[in-house]
Amino acid sequence: MILVALISIAVLFFLFNPQLLTDIWLWLVGLIGPIVALVKKGFDSVSDLFKSANNEENNSENDSKPKVPKSDSQNESAQLTTEMEEKESKYKMKVENLEVEIKQLQAKIDKENQVDSYDGTTITVLRYFDDDETTLGLLFWEDEFFCYTLEDTFREVKIPGKTRIPKGTYELEFYKHLTPLTKKYRGRFSWFKYHIHIKDVKNFTYIYIHCGNNHKHTKGCLLIADGIYSVNKSHTIRDSEKAYTVFYSKIEELLNSNKKVRIKIFDEDWLNKSNLKNRLT
Repeated sequence: MILVALISIAVLFFLFNPQLLTDIWLWLVGLIGPIVALVKKGFDSVSDLFKSANNEENNSENDSKPKVPKSDSQNESAQLTTEMEEKESKYKMKVENLEVEIKQLQAKIDKENQVDSYDGTTITVLRYFDDDETTLGLLFWEDEFFCYTLEDTFREVKIPGKTRIPKGTYELEFYKHLTPLTKKYRGRFSWFKYHIHIKDVKNFTYIYIHCGNNHKHTKGCLLIADGIYSVNKSHTIRDSEKAYTVFYSKIEELLNSNKKVRIKIFDEDWLNKSNLKNRLT
């Protein structure tokens, strides 16, 4: 009956004062939001309290439980990992050391093969055979083969007129003095003026480049020719005048133009390193 009475009163309020009923309804709706938030906050607090208690209980149980040691497989796995790390470290160290060695070797090669700053013409003689009496060689004009060479043999102690000059690099020039040999060559060749002189050879004097066929014609000088002839263990050169005429003309053109010319002479050890000795003798 109370409920019916309340409903009747609400109907009467709605009929005679509908605005008041609307205000009451809006007030009730607005009150619902804070009530819901308050209830939710209380529920969250109670939930956090239960979670905290549960965590403490779990931690207590974990502390009270005895620790289980790792299995053998786990220990083996850990040991294997350590060994692999050590091997990797050693490998990296070896690689780094190898890189250093390669850089050092490359620097050495670059130094040995650095571009020559010489601004003249270079003639190269590669000695390749010595029979204790005669030395044979190959002469290159810059990088191209030009002719053969013949000299005296190598001797630890020099015998004048029977010993080749030491290996090395020497400047070439005309020996502008009228020597007996110069007079002889002027009478032999109409184009000849002075001998081509190999300068500043230690313990040697009057070392020329000229014609000849065997060691008896050299006396320490360098003979050039277009061919080699060997018979009964005797080694000679031939077509010497032909090679000398062309060589002299090229040298004269350079020296008369004030161009520099040098000769580089190498001993037989260059050949031993290249494994070509058997092919050339």
